[in-house]
Amino acid sequence: MLYFMKRCLSGILYAIMMISMTAHAETYRMPDENAEQGTVATINDYLRSIQSYIDSNNYPAAIELFRKCEMLDPDNDALHQSFASVLNAYAVQLASQGKYDTALSVIEEAYTITPVSPITDNYRAILRGKAQQLYQSKEWLQAINIHKFIMSRPDIFGTVDVWAYLNDIADLYVLWGIEYLSINDISSAEEKFQFALMKIPHHTKALFYLGNIAFNKHQLPKAKIYWDELAKTGESDELFQQLYDRLNREYAIYDSLDAKNSDIFAIHHDNTIPEKRLREITSYLKKAYDTIGAKFSYYPESTVVIILTEPDSFFISTDVPHFAGGLYDGKIHIPVDNKNLLPGGAESLEHVIFHEYTHLVVHRISEHNVPLWLNEGIAEYFSREKPEYAYLKKALLKNSYFPFHALNNAIRNPSNIEKILLAYEESCFIVAFIIDKYGLDKLHRILALFGEQLSNDEVFKSVLSMSFAEFEDAWKDYAVKTLLTSSEQKLLRYQSSSRR
Repeated sequence: MLYFMKRCLSGILYAIMMISMTAHAETYRMPDENAEQGTVATINDYLRSIQSYIDSNNYPAAIELFRKCEMLDPDNDALHQSFASVLNAYAVQLASQGKYDTALSVIEEAYTITPVSPITDNYRAILRGKAQQLYQSKEWLQAINIHKFIMSRPDIFGTVDVWAYLNDIADLYVLWGIEYLSINDISSAEEKFQFALMKIPHHTKALFYLGNIAFNKHQLPKAKIYWDELAKTGESDELFQQLYDRLNREYAIYDSLDAKNSDIFAIHHDNTIPEKRLREITSYLKKAYDTIGAKFSYYPESTVVIILTEPDSFFISTDVPHFAGGLYDGKIHIPVDNKNLLPGGAESLEHVIFHEYTHLVVHRISEHNVPLWLNEGIAEYFSREKPEYAYLKKALLKNSYFPFHALNNAIRNPSNIEKILLAYEESCFIVAFIIDKYGLDKLHRILALFGEQLSNDEVFKSVLSMSFAEFEDAWKDYAVKTLLTSSEQKLLRYQSSSRR
């Protein structure tokens, strides 16, 4: 809070004027460049003008005249106090306008004249305002240093709430770390979160992010230390509880896994998997890295964690539906002995690896903001040489395909396998349509714009110059012409006309 009482300042000025008028009126005279020629101004003349300037909030003019008064009477303590009060008022005005640098220079001058409250209180408040301004412009270190300065100078600011300042500093370190995470600088982010914990040992956000970094690196014992501490605080939310449950499920099988690391992949695997099988999986992973990387011009800078387990452990640790053949959740999980992704079709291990690795690439390019239908569509499209669309063909003939807005819910609903298969095929064919009709570069642009958290309409109007609804209509026309035979198209037109 910034303190300034104009009524109090006016009283001080009035007292000085009275003293000057009764005792020193003729002593304090100097030429006044603003007066008419041949006249001189007394200190009281200046004080009257100062009062007028203060009443109109023209503090720079008041300060200029105060400096002249001080030249006339350098030993007048009451004058000094009044001058400091005006400087204080001007600093408050500047701070309220967001001009913190100038406000600080003014309040510091006031402090050198009269180092007492409310000037010291305002000095601290303006410093905190400057720290807030620096935080908003992401100048984290400068903001942190201001808080440290306030804490280190009880001679200026008196006793402060050290815990509150430490918490502010820890919050700034966490925000700084989050900024590093946004550019995928994991080591710098981890360092800032550690600094936050040094200030506040149980800082919940620092514990969360450090645990998440360790979890994504598959450093489960380290992740468990951080998240166990976070759980003890009782301040966790639903997202953390879901991740914490996943960590505990994975941790239950952690000791049974061996590690096989390379420059690109950190493979943690069940020790019952034969070496020949591991070499085959590694070969598929490198192929996916090269192939998908070339398609999207993206090669992960950080290590990709792969977890290979036998099916029972896979389903226990991931808690996914029984038909799933893999999972990407920041790490790639694959049940090595399970080749059936969905009932009704045998899926190769190569397909599963390509599918999950594509998820990783899409997530990182779009900064985790890609819609589920597009995410699954891209993963399906690039994990199959020749995608099949049997369920989609049937749905087109019956006009029972999913409206695009319903695809996400259909993919999330594990109760109906045929509907999930249709949703996956439809999503895959949406991607096929974009690439075949508009080119792969348009798909890249769509992902980038979703990464900026734009809506469906905003993305498709920007990239394809059509609304999302218009895009859906164009896709349906293309799907009918591409997937259905000429006789099936005639039948569809006949059915459509008979319903009118």
